[in-house]
Amino acid sequence: MHQFPEDYELVGFFEVEPQVLDADVPWAYNELTFNASSSNGSLTTKMVTGSELINICWYQDGNEVLHIDLKGVLSLVVGSPTNEYEINTLVISFRDKSVSKLFVKLRPYISVRWGYSDQQ
Repeated sequence: MHQFPEDYELVGFFEVEPQVLDADVPWAYNELTFNASSSNGSLTTKMVTGSELINICWYQDGNEVLHIDLKGVLSLVVGSPTNEYEINTLVISFRDKSVSKLFVKLRPYISVRWGYSDQQ
């Protein structure tokens, strides 16, 4: 990925430590799984950074309500240095510029916002 958050930023966003595939490899080059909870369910986010893959699953009462497999992830940002996004927002950008950024929030509740435009 072109841009990847610091470890503390990811822990701050998800409010949990991830399951890490290889403890000896930095997070930016590893496979991470975060299992976070919020008032309206739980969110499992798996990141395979070297392959530009992210998998997001949202569960409510044990039932899967959203499953997204993302490929071609260019960058992952928590908040923004320019304050363009709230600090409690995970922003995922893609190599394909026709794919809009995906916004994920955990607080005060889980929400996911995404779009697609065929206008380049």
